[in-house]
Amino acid sequence: GIGRADVVFMPSPVTHITGAIWAFDMPWVAGNTSVLMDVWPPADGIECIEKNGCTVTGGATPFQQQMLDLAETTPERLASLRLFFCGGTTVSPELITRASATFPQAMFYRAYGSTEMLTATLGPADRSEASLGAETDGRIVYPVEMRIVDPATDRPVKEGEEGEILLRGPGLCAGYIQPADNDAAFLPDGFFRMGDLGRQVHGDWLVITGRTKDIIIRSGENISPKEVEDALFSHPAIAEVANVAMPSPITGEK
Repeated sequence: GIGRADVVFMPSPVTHITGAIWAFDMPWVAGNTSVLMDVWPPADGIECIEKNGCTVTGGATPFQQQMLDLAETTPERLASLRLFFCGGTTVSPELITRASATFPQAMFYRAYGSTEMLTATLGPADRSEASLGAETDGRIVYPVEMRIVDPATDRPVKEGEEGEILLRGPGLCAGYIQPADNDAAFLPDGFFRMGDLGRQVHGDWLVITGRTKDIIIRSGENISPKEVEDALFSHPAIAEVANVAMPSPITGEK
């Protein structure tokens, strides 16, 4: 429902797929205005939304968390917002529920996608589905196709059962620069391994439950543990190293 009357506040970097879509693609597709921000102090973000009458925004969890913490005492400053999508890292149901209670005029929801597979899910159509915006990671968007499969056999699992998420659709990348990287990422029929585990619920809604790839996602940035371990291991004073994710209320993971 994005249109010419919408003003999108986009703090996500344009070198990320979220920032790129909303800065460069959506104004041509929907005719909306996009307002960008090159550095993220939350107070400046709130001021920017208020000044420009922004109606839509979104990004990784820290944007919503920090903005909510700051604006909770003055919710009228974000009165123009009608849509706020959140994704790119772990999103707690409590955060969405809290945001919806603080700003009842806006729809808050979790969304799912990646650089390789753009937007795979969208949020509730109206307030009657608001709880699904918190409890799930969104509804699969046609014409995106999804399979949930057993990671060991690639056989589809039943609805509600956990499995590896495979996606196919027009937003899928053509492949990686190194051809060898494609072999493990793509199935012969074009489905892409997202590297995440999830469950299909309520027909066409998705719940992310974990990851098959050992990636740490900090503020929407994918961090390879091995790359960090390799760098640390090169130091002569380090004999052994192991790098793992820990939950963080500020960055999602650390």
